[in-house]
Amino acid sequence: MEPFHFTTLTDGPSDPYHSWADIHSEWDQGKMDGFYTTNGINALGYYEASDLPYYYSLLPTYALCANYFCGVLTDTFPNRLVLYSRTSGGNTSNNISNGTLTYPCVLDLLSQHGITPTTNNDTNGAPFPPRDGNPAPSDLTQCFTFG
Repeated sequence: MEPFHFTTLTDGPSDPYHSWADIHSEWDQGKMDGFYTTNGINALGYYEASDLPYYYSLLPTYALCANYFCGVLTDTFPNRLVLYSRTSGGNTSNNISNGTLTYPCVLDLLSQHGITPTTNNDTNGAPFPPRDGNPAPSDLTQCFTFG
């Protein structure tokens, strides 16, 4: 099988599987050769700049996580936890019960030590404030949702 160009945006590109077992099958002990066997032909499809001009126009200026690597080889929610808290708390699936996340997030720890979190992604090097201009941890947590 060879990689192929998707000819339309609705060619049938399905989302790759995200479970612990599926992602470990894709990873295959570091060989990274299980994407096709796990996800089928759509794992080999790709788009070009002419297919997605809006998104490609953003790349020179903005960070789009184009080279993003998950923190844990599993579902979406544990990876959001790693992004926000630096740990998945042992969660390896999207089945996370309410009230089980009892550890502090990175923003809580920064705030406890008097450190104001900022995101330095402005092209001029200036901190990029949250949408209301107040870099309080509670404002930044709105970026992370479950559901």
